[in-house]
Amino acid sequence: MYMSTGALTGILLVALFLIRPRVVWIGQLVVSVAAVALIGLTLPHRKGIAVALDYWIDSQGGKDPQS
Repeated sequence: MYMSTGALTGILLVALFLIRPRVVWIGQLVVSVAAVALIGLTLPHRKGIAVALDYWIDSQGGKDPQS
Protein backbone atom coordinates (compact mmCIF):
# COMPACT_ATOMS: atom_id res chain seq x y z
CA MET A 1 0.00 0.00 0.00
CA TYR A 2 2.86 2.37 0.73
CA MET A 3 4.32 1.75 -2.72
CA SER A 4 1.09 2.80 -4.41
CA THR A 5 0.94 5.97 -2.30
CA GLY A 6 4.53 6.70 -3.30
CA ALA A 7 3.63 6.18 -6.96
CA LEU A 8 0.71 8.61 -6.71
CA THR A 9 2.95 11.14 -4.97
CA GLY A 10 5.52 10.74 -7.74
CA ILE A 11 2.88 11.36 -10.39
CA LEU A 12 1.85 14.55 -8.61
CA LEU A 13 5.46 15.71 -8.37
CA VAL A 14 6.01 15.14 -12.08
CA ALA A 15 2.84 17.13 -12.76
CA LEU A 16 4.26 19.95 -10.64
CA PHE A 17 7.29 20.18 -12.90
CA LEU A 18 5.32 19.94 -16.16
CA ILE A 19 2.45 22.33 -15.43
CA ARG A 20 3.15 26.01 -14.84
CA PRO A 21 0.11 27.92 -13.52
CA ARG A 22 -0.36 31.63 -14.12
CA VAL A 23 -1.06 32.26 -10.43
CA VAL A 24 1.20 30.23 -8.14
CA TRP A 25 -1.05 30.07 -5.10
CA ILE A 26 -3.97 28.78 -7.21
CA GLY A 27 -1.67 26.09 -8.61
CA GLN A 28 -0.61 25.12 -5.09
CA LEU A 29 -4.24 24.94 -3.99
CA VAL A 30 -5.22 22.80 -6.98
CA VAL A 31 -2.31 20.40 -6.42
CA SER A 32 -3.06 20.12 -2.70
CA VAL A 33 -6.73 19.36 -3.27
CA ALA A 34 -5.89 16.93 -6.08
CA ALA A 35 -3.37 15.09 -3.89
CA VAL A 36 -5.76 14.67 -0.97
CA ALA A 37 -8.61 13.66 -3.28
CA LEU A 38 -6.51 11.20 -5.29
CA ILE A 39 -5.00 9.47 -2.28
CA GLY A 40 -8.26 9.54 -0.32
CA LEU A 41 -10.53 8.29 -3.10
CA THR A 42 -8.23 5.44 -4.13
CA LEU A 43 -7.57 4.24 -0.57
CA PRO A 44 -10.19 1.45 -0.46
CA HIS A 45 -9.06 0.05 -3.81
CA ARG A 46 -5.36 0.25 -2.98
CA LYS A 47 -5.91 -1.32 0.44
CA GLY A 48 -7.99 -4.12 -1.09
CA ILE A 49 -5.31 -4.86 -3.68
CA ALA A 50 -2.62 -4.87 -0.97
CA VAL A 51 -4.60 -7.34 1.17
CA ALA A 52 -5.29 -9.55 -1.86
CA LEU A 53 -1.61 -9.60 -2.86
CA ASP A 54 -0.55 -10.37 0.71
CA TYR A 55 -3.03 -13.26 0.86
CA TRP A 56 -1.92 -14.55 -2.55
CA ILE A 57 1.77 -14.41 -1.64
CA ASP A 58 1.12 -16.23 1.64
CA SER A 59 -0.93 -18.92 -0.12
CA GLN A 60 1.78 -19.48 -2.76
CA GLY A 61 4.61 -19.96 -0.31
CA GLY A 62 2.98 -22.44 2.02
CA LYS A 63 4.34 -22.90 5.51
CA ASP A 64 7.87 -21.93 6.41
CA PRO A 65 9.86 -25.19 6.88
CA GLN A 66 12.03 -23.52 9.54
CA SER A 67 9.13 -22.84 11.95
